[in-house]
Amino acid sequence: ESHPAILSGDVGVQGDETDNSYHSLVAMNADMGVSVGGFVVTACNSAGNAYSGTGLLVIASRLTAVNCTFSDHVAGQYGAGAHLDDSAFAHFDRCRFVGNAAEQGAAVRTSKQSRAIFTKCDFVGNTTSNSGGAVLMASTSRNNKAVRCRFYGNTSSTQGGAWYDSAATSRLESCLFVGNSCWSYN
Repeated sequence: ESHPAILSGDVGVQGDETDNSYHSLVAMNADMGVSVGGFVVTACNSAGNAYSGTGLLVIASRLTAVNCTFSDHVAGQYGAGAHLDDSAFAHFDRCRFVGNAAEQGAAVRTSKQSRAIFTKCDFVGNTTSNSGGAVLMASTSRNNKAVRCRFYGNTSSTQGGAWYDSAATSRLESCLFVGNSCWSYN
């Protein structure tokens, strides 16, 4: 891990966020499953557009991400780090979600019967203008889970400074929550 592969959305003028890629990784209709490992995925920006999943977008696919970092993404809508949609499944193992910003679920958002499992992941400094500072489970799936994850300094303006489960029943096992905040209510 001393030389990780970096997938940067900063493809235009360096440091100018307005010309960055909308997405870095997309898995669509990958029934057999996709595995990614050791990547640093950073700096995608879809602010001002109705795009979600700027770092990683998973649609009707199965995906495993191991030792990946999803950082400094801005999504115009949902899940700046990752968005799971249309019955997608993702297992994130030892991944980091750092400094992402979105309307909902800044690090990760699920929807439309999608499911996510997080194992030993860190969620640090993610911010949303609505619900789920780090994670928003808006899926109807009942099998979302986080095991031995850490949530530090994530912020939401309305619901769930670190984690908000709006339509499912998530299991959080042996997780640590420190310094997360919500301006309205949790």
